Amino acid sequence: MKDVLRKNIAANPTDWDVHLPMVQLQMNARIVSLHNSTSFSLFYGRAFPGISNLTAAESRLLSDEELEKRLLYLTHLIFPALSELSSDN
Repeated sequence: MKDVLRKNIAANPTDWDVHLPMVQLQMNARIVSLHNSTSFSLFYGRAFPGISNLTAAESRLLSDEELEKRLLYLTHLIFPALSELSSDN
């Protein structure tokens, strides 16, 4: 992460804190070779939607049923697959 941040602030090193959120997003949206997924997708259980103007978007919380489905997906598919991949390396 330091290298990515360093490249982003090369012109003005004192503004590192302004660039940090975007650098973190870049890192979380990158596919990691160990598990062939993004950190974002593993944390949220869905694909990264990309960056777009969401000023007109309405927020909608997931229903209890939708949350349960996402948790089951992560628990029964993603986590065991990650465990298998990491034990192979």
